[in-house]
Amino acid sequence: MATPGTEVSTVAAAVGQRPQRVLKVVVGLDCAGGCSYCALKKSRGFPRVRRSRLDPAVAEPKIREVAARYEITGLEVGAGETFDQPELWEWLLALNARELNVPVMAFTGGLSKHTARVLDAIVASPAPVLLLFSYDGRRSERNGRIWQEVEESFRAMKARLAGASHVTVKLSACVTPRDARHLKENFESLLDLDPTPFAFRPVKRSFNDTEREDFIEQLSAFLDEASRRGLRLLSAPEEGGWHLGLKRDWTCHRLGVSLLPDGRFTDCYVAWYCSDFPTWRTLPSLEGLDRFFAEAEAPTPASCGRCLDAFDLCNLCPAGLADFRRSTGEAFYDDGFCRMVNRASLLLLEKALEERPELEAVVRRGAVETRIRREGSGLILTGPDGTPPFSVDPRDGRAALPVS
Repeated sequence: MATPGTEVSTVAAAVGQRPQRVLKVVVGLDCAGGCSYCALKKSRGFPRVRRSRLDPAVAEPKIREVAARYEITGLEVGAGETFDQPELWEWLLALNARELNVPVMAFTGGLSKHTARVLDAIVASPAPVLLLFSYDGRRSERNGRIWQEVEESFRAMKARLAGASHVTVKLSACVTPRDARHLKENFESLLDLDPTPFAFRPVKRSFNDTEREDFIEQLSAFLDEASRRGLRLLSAPEEGGWHLGLKRDWTCHRLGVSLLPDGRFTDCYVAWYCSDFPTWRTLPSLEGLDRFFAEAEAPTPASCGRCLDAFDLCNLCPAGLADFRRSTGEAFYDDGFCRMVNRASLLLLEKALEERPELEAVVRRGAVETRIRREGSGLILTGPDGTPPFSVDPRDGRAALPVS
């Protein structure tokens, strides 16, 4: 779940300035594959590169090429369980300290046998590091059988990082259709483990009518329980107005330069490994890559201008869309999923507005603005272009929501 309230800046640079990019480095793709919803296991072509590893001798000049062309704002270590490559972590962190000096981000499942070595390298690195620890909860489809092992790994990680103020560890959960009926219990186990806000998203799979209603009912009950514990996943500002600028459609893959294990470049490593390896999107040099950032190669999005997905629960990821279509044979933009995502966002906003009942949240996606305020047991939404206000209770599955 992305941090709400910040709109992604345009990818176009001012005259005389280099465009800003996140450098995403894929150190290798060989992991245990323990996630039931892993897109890698379904992608055609993945086995032929499963054992590939990034070669520092090849990668280092490539990274310098990126740094010379763009202003690097962050370094992301991605794909698979990256902690399985400790020597590449050590090399990359040293290179970052020496030449880039940017914040680092990575996901981890915490169960790699090399975790301690990677954490020691992270502690020794001067760069700020954000580690998103993947854990779906005690009764989840992914972690239900090994939840004790995963939780112990998280505790050990926090203990090893104690005193390292430049390192942040945050829990990040996925919710599968099978998880929907246990969502409250699973999320409570995350709070038991670490009583701080965490990230979450529903995976792009087919949620049937019952699973969608379970998702909303369970999320609503969890938010009430979290509030009783004195915690909100989102808090309204203590004073002043509240403006949430949402990410434009299809932007994620146009903001990063990905370096693949074979030394080639692409605009998004997630699209590369989730979308059956579209080789036309990989290039041996940066020449020609900018056409992807110019939106010329981006798919045409559905009509999502009025979507209130304030927490990036959908994010219109092209790779996720390709994986969804391949896995289900269905189009992603079904009313049920879109409505579920919008209702979930409204639940989160409603709970945040409890802190300041008089406050009105202004949600903007591109040029479309929606104003939201609490009233009674629901919300009042005022849409763009003079659209009359209407009342909606996000707990009501029959409520009409402006998702297109």
